[in-house]
Amino acid sequence: MRRPEPSGGRGAALRAILGPVLRPVLRWGRRLALGLGGLIAVVLAGGWLWLQSGIADDDGIIVSPALSASVEVLRDAHGVPHIYADNRRDAAFALGVLHARDRLFQMEFMRRLGAGRLSEVVGTATLPLDRFMRTLGVYRLAEAQFDRLTPEHQALTESYAAGVNQVIGELNSGWSKAPPPEFVVLRYRPEPWQPADSLVWGKLMGLLLTDNWQAEMLRQEVISRLGGDAATVLWPENDAAPSTLVNDRSAVLRRHYTPGPYRGDRAHAATAPTVPSAAGQPKAGAAGSTAQLWASLANAVATALPAGTTGGASNAWVIGGGRTQPGAPILANDPHLGFSAPNLWYLAHVETPEGGWAGATVAGVPTPILAQTRDIAWGFTTSNTDAADLYILTLDPQQPDFPGFYVTPSGSAAISGRDEIIRVRGAESERLTVRQTALGPIISDLDEATRRLAGAGQVVALRATFLDADDDSPAALFALAEARSVAEAMTALERFASPAQNAMLADRHGDIGFVTTGRIPLRRNGRDGLLPADAAAVGDDWFDWLPERLRPSERNPERGYIYNANNRVLPPDAAIHLTGFSPEDGFRAARLSVLIGGSHDHELATSTAWQHDSVSLLAQRLLPLLLAAEPADDDGRSALQLLRQWNGHMDRERPEPLIFYSWARHIGPLLWADELADIAARYGPLHPLAVEHIMSEATGWCDDVTTAEVSESCAERNAEALRLAVAELRLAQGRDPLAWRWGEAHQARHPNGLFSRIPGLSGMTELAIPMSGGNGTLLRASPNLRNPKAPYAAAHGAGYRAVYDLGNPARSLFSQATGQSGNPLSRRYGNLLSGWRDGDYLMLFRDRERLRADNQGRLLLMPQDPP
Repeated sequence: MRRPEPSGGRGAALRAILGPVLRPVLRWGRRLALGLGGLIAVVLAGGWLWLQSGIADDDGIIVSPALSASVEVLRDAHGVPHIYADNRRDAAFALGVLHARDRLFQMEFMRRLGAGRLSEVVGTATLPLDRFMRTLGVYRLAEAQFDRLTPEHQALTESYAAGVNQVIGELNSGWSKAPPPEFVVLRYRPEPWQPADSLVWGKLMGLLLTDNWQAEMLRQEVISRLGGDAATVLWPENDAAPSTLVNDRSAVLRRHYTPGPYRGDRAHAATAPTVPSAAGQPKAGAAGSTAQLWASLANAVATALPAGTTGGASNAWVIGGGRTQPGAPILANDPHLGFSAPNLWYLAHVETPEGGWAGATVAGVPTPILAQTRDIAWGFTTSNTDAADLYILTLDPQQPDFPGFYVTPSGSAAISGRDEIIRVRGAESERLTVRQTALGPIISDLDEATRRLAGAGQVVALRATFLDADDDSPAALFALAEARSVAEAMTALERFASPAQNAMLADRHGDIGFVTTGRIPLRRNGRDGLLPADAAAVGDDWFDWLPERLRPSERNPERGYIYNANNRVLPPDAAIHLTGFSPEDGFRAARLSVLIGGSHDHELATSTAWQHDSVSLLAQRLLPLLLAAEPADDDGRSALQLLRQWNGHMDRERPEPLIFYSWARHIGPLLWADELADIAARYGPLHPLAVEHIMSEATGWCDDVTTAEVSESCAERNAEALRLAVAELRLAQGRDPLAWRWGEAHQARHPNGLFSRIPGLSGMTELAIPMSGGNGTLLRASPNLRNPKAPYAAAHGAGYRAVYDLGNPARSLFSQATGQSGNPLSRRYGNLLSGWRDGDYLMLFRDRERLRADNQGRLLLMPQDPP
């Protein structure tokens, strides 16, 4: 029989024995834990303070042997720099310093993307991008562009590079000052800036804005699968869209060029195999363990293209002095690109004895891109010129040795090859063999979608004006900034090759003008370029460029104004096919034509109001279709009742725009996803004119081809789209349609290229604000309906707006979407966001003495040996 334990049991006994030993240990353990916690807190605080040290100083002195005289840089309250220099070279040096201080990682990412060198710092995830850029040879082309600049323009570019390297040198000299946080996370320091790095951006914009070849590839796949009539249904013409020019020179054009049918000369269209459906195709295997930080960063950068890479659009108009209250021309421009933080555009004001300018620059580029000088102002819109073609090449079986030969109408043509070595962080370097032809690089070696265009023994090459070896577009931009009149500006733009743009011009003498810039290829036998071509049949059929004297242009028209919102620059019956015109773009132009035609005492405020106009003619046109839907429940009936009173105003405080967009998002795929199958995602969900055409004429598309019987009607499809829209919005914003708000779903989101894709950092670095407008409004704020997580968030719009007064530049108005700094820790990372949304503008032609008195920051740049 066990002896009873004393009160408290064995635990008490153990405590009594071990207590004297454990108490000191526990006491020291707590002290150690507190000490370690404090140490961690100190380290974190120190790290935070160190990262803060990387924010650009507004004050200070920089001494450099690259300067010939002192330069004064004064910041205003918004962080915009105002540069006062004795010559243009020193001004370029100062701009390089400022760009690097505020946007160095944006610049670094841009040049690495263009050079195909992302994988050196990211890893294997960016190899597809690097392979593509090396195949195109973008950086080689930029180097050749620099070699063709005049000595003066080369000197300006080198001075700019010296300014950038002043900052990079300070950054790499030690750890006393933090680099931008992206460099800390990726653990590397930037290399010195080269002059050719500054020309890469233009090539990237050429690639971005010369994207018609991707539509041609998709159109060919649709025709191969469904026939030519399907392409007519899915890409309808918008006959109501206005044309920019009244006199299109058709008579002159007809004497020089005879076009083929709109849908292409079938004899010259490539004969592609029927595209197989996705059924039965193996899915991409899941990646291995990707939870590590480096894998997250690699995936992030792989999807983070530079700002503005989701396509292009724009608005621009110029009003002659006879129709303005100031009595001098007013020019307005707001280019539309993808939203990002930092924004693509960087505001600056420069004054030298040769003249001054103010406007939008791009970090990495020494010239103003969109600006006003003391003499002229200019703006651009995308012309959608068809300046790229895909050629399907049949390899010559008689000469099979790599890299081989391909068949042309006049015999075999050689394919050349070159090797590219791509260094990869954390992995072996990769050797890439690039195959080049007279019709451009072979890209089907890289891309499955392009490869599917080719049959057995065939490859696909890309020919585009941005790949031309003699592209002198940088020289044209330098000359444009030096022009003193509309006439001189038009002459300067004759050298502009890519991307093709519509230039809007005005000068202080009262002249206004418009010209479609860029190389416009003329194709033999009237081939319109809307489909890939069979090189064995047509060979090299780009026989010339459209001559300058025949390109669309106007000077001082009698009506007193010119406008463009990516609408066609020539009437539909013009004698030449110039553009891959997007029919949806016509609605902004139609709205603008009404507003501008009724304006006679135009003020600057008139143009700023138009830039924020959110009336959608597109929505007005499609409303009758939506209102014909049969609601399934009371919520559906309430939603339709709201829309019956709606005028198409895309107001962020109203529910109607949200109902309309949700319906539009669901109705399209219900009509064509069954026919398009695996390529439906590439076609996309939002094609309003295709919806209208199907539901009013091509009603056979309303049937579901995956069912045995022809039973589904357009009315049933419409009712189902409404039901899905109401159910979606009820789940997201509650049961009461009156309480739904467009702005809650339609926030203008500006993601950071790197940090927004790293878990935990997205909310800290992404800038977002509720937004009015939509895809078809002058206040363009286009949602990305392909994004399943945020389909209605605004992803694309005007990151820069300007209204230029040619009579008094001090009155000109400027707006930028986010902030001047690219550092998320800076107070100037997003300080301009709310003003941009609400229509607040800045004045950049500021008085030097007043800026000094405001004392918002003064940076002095001095030569090492001052004169």
